[in-house]
Amino acid sequence: MGELDGKRVLLTGARGSLGRAQASKLAGAGAKVLVLDRPATPDGAAKAAALGPDVGFLGCDLNDLAGTQATVGAEIARTGAFD
Repeated sequence: MGELDGKRVLLTGARGSLGRAQASKLAGAGAKVLVLDRPATPDGAAKAAALGPDVGFLGCDLNDLAGTQATVGAEIARTGAFD
């Protein structure tokens, strides 16, 4: 069992190699990870999926506070709170 089993983590800016490494490490410790990055990132979902079944992708422009709140709020309503 990993130290993060059952935890849900929201990670921003995982498009680059450092963010992908963080997402991979969190998932490897047992967390379910949702990666937020720019919606125009054409391969964001594919990169997240390549990290394993416990990593998902959500397109979101963090410069748009209202949009970010709406996007994350909808995800929380759909799947539950993050830890």
